[in-house]
Amino acid sequence: RWPGHRPGKVVLGMSCGSVCQTREQQLRQEYGVHRQFRSWGNWRGVAKDIREDQAHGRLPWISVKGPNGGPSGWRAVASGRRDGAIRALARTLKAHDDKPVLITFHHEPSNDGTEAQGRLWARAYNRFHDVLKARGALRNVADPPILGEWLFNQRNKRQNPANWVTRGVLKRAPFLGVDLYENNSGETFAQRLPRVLRWMARRGFPHKMVGVGESAATSKRYAAKSAVRWINESLNWARRHPNRIGVVSYFNSTHNSRAKVYWPLDESPRKLRTFRRWLSDRVMVS
Repeated sequence: RWPGHRPGKVVLGMSCGSVCQTREQQLRQEYGVHRQFRSWGNWRGVAKDIREDQAHGRLPWISVKGPNGGPSGWRAVASGRRDGAIRALARTLKAHDDKPVLITFHHEPSNDGTEAQGRLWARAYNRFHDVLKARGALRNVADPPILGEWLFNQRNKRQNPANWVTRGVLKRAPFLGVDLYENNSGETFAQRLPRVLRWMARRGFPHKMVGVGESAATSKRYAAKSAVRWINESLNWARRHPNRIGVVSYFNSTHNSRAKVYWPLDESPRKLRTFRRWLSDRVMVS
């Protein structure tokens, strides 16, 4: 169990960037988790996000990139040179932990560093966690790392998740965050997340849960499945396995969209209605 975990349930929600008011009006109902992104040291922004989400009954899940946005910042954090900033974050979190909060240090790090730098990120995550814990900031706050699912995919011959998700990371992580979007394979949560779970089990963590920090589907680009089918198959898997997955955030933003790839839910009325129905499912927390 971890702060924000609802045994037997999956907390479902979204990220929505700078257009949350529009996205919320489209949904016409509340959602369970709100994924947000802040820069290193902007702890006032973190506090603002937490207050707003808690006022609406949502679980805040905030990602903070490391200083300088890459390996040089990881090195500074791992060495202890950024402990003062982490202690300041600890004070912010402790002042806002009447309700659960999720905070992530530098999500998808394997996109921002080389394989040789993976263990540097791991040491930085460990230091981030240890300073927060020592300051009493993890009483009602969970700090899951988030890795891209591609890192664990058997088709990825260039990367090794063990270079990033070390034993130290697994021991500290309340659960392992995973980002995965629809792709040409047509594989959904049902195929892709069990690979991550089996990978952790082989390393001695058979009961470690996963959470999805970013996920989305689009109808124009991928022929294997429609967006609605992909969402339904993925969330059906989550619904059947609430003991293995505890939280799912849909990427309801145009930020990563491109030609023929439109992730937001308003791509079609049916896609939006599908997500609305899932928010009302008895296993989903909205």
